[in-house]
Amino acid sequence: MMFLPRPRNGLRRHRIEDQVLVYDARTDRTHLLDHATGTVLDLLEEGGRPPEALVVELGRRIDRPADDALVTLALDELRKAELLDEDRSPAPLNEVSRRQLLRRAGLVGATALLVPTIVSLTANPLYAASPSPCSQSSGRLAGCKCSMLTGSSVCASGCCKSNGSSGNGENTCVAKGSGIQCY
Repeated sequence: MMFLPRPRNGLRRHRIEDQVLVYDARTDRTHLLDHATGTVLDLLEEGGRPPEALVVELGRRIDRPADDALVTLALDELRKAELLDEDRSPAPLNEVSRRQLLRRAGLVGATALLVPTIVSLTANPLYAASPSPCSQSSGRLAGCKCSMLTGSSVCASGCCKSNGSSGNGENTCVAKGSGIQCY
């Protein structure tokens, strides 16, 4: 029998076809989960299943044979990516290597079985430090704020549009040829 952990709180998930994109705001990392691992994460979030039922449901949802080895490897990948609540995530009893899983899959004829994988990305600090299009010296792009004091000269298009008649100076650069009266 294996223990079933829970996903960490605060993860944002978005399904893209058979994969799941997970953003972790705590670490500012993005993870791309394969179909099986994403489905395991979904099943852990739903909760309420004993481990044996989770294996059966995983096989049904991914439309492939599943066993506790597949779930164990998926849990291992989720742990490595720090997507599980470690306070409630005791280690599973079964230790299975990828090689053992592939060997077992070959024996049962499941050649299309995908081994659980997660690709993790971290924002490049140089990209984060690069100037925004609203602070470039060559001119601000459409959508950037401009003011009546600086006028259209700060906008790359040369067009600063008023955002209303409030007179609060909150204007926006607009694209050339948009038919908007510029200041």
